[in-house]
Amino acid sequence: MLKEKQIVRYEGREHRVAMVNDCRALLIPLSKKEVTIKLVNGEVLQFTKAEAGVSVSPESELQVIGRWKPNKRSTLPPFHQELLNL
Repeated sequence: MLKEKQIVRYEGREHRVAMVNDCRALLIPLSKKEVTIKLVNGEVLQFTKAEAGVSVSPESELQVIGRWKPNKRSTLPPFHQELLNL
């Protein structure tokens, strides 16, 4: 059974278990996605963004890698920080 703040491997990538209830467990990817947008005026805009979370069964048998230990300088978006404080 999954528990909050575990680091697990899902589909080959590391995720943090943000919350668990009877119906689902929310996995938040630890990696960020690089986005490149070509603007109408020809300029190229590049940035990284947090990827969307994934809901799985709380009974899923995933490889547990470790425990999430956020530091004071965490670069997580505010939404993810709120999830940590639940």
